[in-house]
Order: sequence, then structure tokens, then C-alpha cells
Amino acid sequence: MKKAVIFLLAVFSFATLFGAWDAQKTDKFLDAMAKAVDPDGNSKNIRTFEIMTECLIQPVNMKMQSQIFFKIPGKIKSVMSVPNISNTTLYFDGEKGFKVDTLAGVVPLEGKVLEETKLTALEMNPVKKLKDIFDKIEIDDQMEVRDGKKYVVVNCYPKPSSGLFPKKYLVDPQSKLIVYGISKSNTDMGVLEGVTRVLKFKKMHGVMMAEVVEQTMMNMKVIGTVKYFNVNTEYPDSFFEYKE
Repeated sequence: MKKAVIFLLAVFSFATLFGAWDAQKTDKFLDAMAKAVDPDGNSKNIRTFEIMTECLIQPVNMKMQSQIFFKIPGKIKSVMSVPNISNTTLYFDGEKGFKVDTLAGVVPLEGKVLEETKLTALEMNPVKKLKDIFDKIEIDDQMEVRDGKKYVVVNCYPKPSSGLFPKKYLVDPQSKLIVYGISKSNTDMGVLEGVTRVLKFKKMHGVMMAEVVEQTMMNMKVIGTVKYFNVNTEYPDSFFEYKE
């Protein structure tokens, strides 16, 4: 149970006809998605950000805190803690990374775990669009229904050499915002599928952000609420590097 909880720190049917998606229509929709997130082009002014999230793990009703630091173009440091259980810090300098855990010790990021971290860094970069991140993107001809609402299905494929699984996003056809994300990850417990659902959006520093998020994996659910989102604090590159 503890290993499953720790992994959750780091990390959705019926179809209805929508219409055929050619390349031009797909590009237009992807551009509209990017515009919905950053309507005024504010993301280009973000050099760094820090986001702190308070979470509740169900059904065990366990509290945790996640603090993530990001620096353009793709440096990450995250600190995730569960009181009386674990504290995990991830360092990624853009090329190599390490996970420092109170239970597992120091673990270098290698193989597909390293590739997933590189992909995460691209996804976190506020100026990157989906077309900049993935090798191929396809939109289903049919919409998918979740919780009584219809969503556009956007399938995103990482570069084949990464060996990573495709990601599936369910997009609100009106707002053009991603509401659901479904992905598989390689872990020390094997390949696990997770479902992320955005329960509430909020504009922060001119960019639409997921303020309340629900993540489900292995019959457990994590509900996270963003407490603050700060931008453009100066961090030296060494802040994102692990040193013994």
C-alpha cells in the first residue's frame, strides 16, 4: 500500500459520431486548445514557476503535499511528502535525474522512467503546444461520453524511440480545455494506468490552470487543490541538480 501511495504522489464509454478529422481540421482544433489555455500569450513571459498542491488520498484519507519547481526549458525539482510515511524529492536538470526517497534512498532515473521525465518536462513547459511535444497526434472521429458529457478524443504519441505509451486526452468541445487524461506509466510495480480529471479551472497569471484535480490509479484516488502558483522566481541551475 505504501509503495502505491508514494507512486500516486508522482503521478478516463460510449462514443457519439463527431465527424472526420483531416490534418487541417486537426491543426485548427489543436491551435484552439492552445488559445484556450493561453488566450493572451502570457506564457511566453514565464521563465520559472513554483506550484504547491495540497492533496487527500482516498480511501485511506491520508494527506500529502506536492511542491513543484520548473525552469525553462525543462528543469524540474519536485518535493512530495506524506506525514510520517515518506518524503520524496525529484531532481531533473534537463538531461539526467535522481529520486531521493526516505524509504528507497537515492535512485537514478534510467530507461523509460527517464524518458517519461523528459516528456513531463516538455509538457510542463508553458510555451510548448501539444504539437511541439508529441511525435504524432490523432483525433478520433467519434466523441466519447464521460459522466454524461461528450468530449473530443485527442490521442498523442511520443516519439517511437522513447518506448513510451500513447496518451489520451478528453477535451471539452466548447471550452477546448483538457478535462480528462488517460496514460500508462512504467513503475517498479509494473505498467500502471492512471486517470486524471480536472474538476476546476482557474486563470493564474493569465494562463488557464487546473486548480482542483482528481487522479485515480490502483483503486485509489488523489484529490489535489492548488494553493499557490508563483512565477519568475530566480533559481540557479544547481537548484535542479542532485549532489551527494
